[in-house]
Amino acid sequence: MRILFTGLLFFVSGLFFILHQFYGAAFLTSAVPVVAMLGGLFYLYLSIGHRGSSRYFISGVFLFLLGVFLIFSKIIFPDADFKAMWPVFMLVFGVILLVYSLCKKPRQVQIMVPSAAICIMALVFIPFSFKIITVSLFKFVATWWPLLFIIVGAVLLIVYFLSMVRKMHK
Repeated sequence: MRILFTGLLFFVSGLFFILHQFYGAAFLTSAVPVVAMLGGLFYLYLSIGHRGSSRYFISGVFLFLLGVFLIFSKIIFPDADFKAMWPVFMLVFGVILLVYSLCKKPRQVQIMVPSAAICIMALVFIPFSFKIITVSLFKFVATWWPLLFIIVGAVLLIVYFLSMVRKMHK
């Protein structure tokens, strides 16, 4: 694991120096992404040393993703506004938490439910953020709020039928 941490440390440091080469001193003033990534790597390293502690793992993933997100937003989308891109970051973070909760034995329901909620909220906000839906979020919610009842009802029906199928196969 130390080799993994050292490799990632060199990779992020090299990324920092390459960006400095292309963007000069202006990049040094905005070194926050690299600092966030290094902090994330440090927390991920601590999570390995503390037998996979959730608080270190989640903090590490969050900081590392924040750094990656900020770097991509500067390089790939230099004209993009963070206001439009934040739901994407929220979705990636929710998916990583969801995968983490599913991979951990026993299943971490206390992490799974909030991470699923984060993913759902991000998917709701993305069309408004990228102007795919041109109506304001308030007007959309005021018009389509009954859809929430339909979705909750459908989820409850699916849970009920899945539990019935499991009972029949036992």
